[in-house]
Amino acid sequence: MLKYYVVDTNLLFSKLDKLGKNRYDIIILDDIISEIAPFPERYQKLQNAGVQMIVPTKKHYEKLKEVLKVHGDNTKLIRLFSNEGVGDVMLIAYILAEKESHSSLFQTEFILVSNDAEAISVAQKYGIECLKELPINSPNM
Repeated sequence: MLKYYVVDTNLLFSKLDKLGKNRYDIIILDDIISEIAPFPERYQKLQNAGVQMIVPTKKHYEKLKEVLKVHGDNTKLIRLFSNEGVGDVMLIAYILAEKESHSSLFQTEFILVSNDAEAISVAQKYGIECLKELPINSPNM
């Protein structure tokens, strides 16, 4: 089974120096590029590690709308006023869209990696496996 870790970027940055190479099993959303623009060494480390920086597509935003219909008033998940935004809910929407549309000869699993208790709670309601720590070694090697 192929495993992909969809990672909360705050958690990822604490592990940057330990990622190694060929970590194509790690997925982050491309919105991180603007966040790390002032830190080119972080961007270089992500590239060196092989981390996938994914641009969400229409199917991901459609799923985001569905998740927000149910959880749009959850201020523990969506923290606009503290300038944290909808990043966690977008990770959940990304995983749900991929699970629905992913066709492969190999079984594929998308796992949320976050230490945000509310993101984990909501993800688990959708049957998404969650981890609080990113495995240092890729299971796909």
